[in-house]
Amino acid sequence: MNDKTIRSAGVIAGIIVVLGVLALGAQYWSSLSGGASAQVIDLAQIPNSISVSKEDYVTMKSLLDRYSSVSDLATKNQIVREFRSIFDNLAQ
Repeated sequence: MNDKTIRSAGVIAGIIVVLGVLALGAQYWSSLSGGASAQVIDLAQIPNSISVSKEDYVTMKSLLDRYSSVSDLATKNQIVREFRSIFDNLAQ
C-alpha cells in the first residue's frame, strides 16, 4: 500500500467517526439543550375529579406500552410529548 491509499483510508475513517458521533449526539441533544422547565400550577383551578374519555384512555395506554418497547431517545421524547399533551388537556 502506498502513502496516498493509507491517507485516503484515514480520512474516510475520520469522516465516519465524526458522522457517528454527530448521529449519537443528536439523540441526546434535546435533553441537554432543553433546560429545566417549571410550570406553576394553581391547585385551586384544578377540578376535584377529572374524567378521561375512552379515546384518551386508550391513546395514553398505547403510548405507555409503546414507550417501553422503543429504545431510542428521540422516539421516547416524542411519546412523552404526545402523552403530556393529552394529559395537560384533561383538566381543561
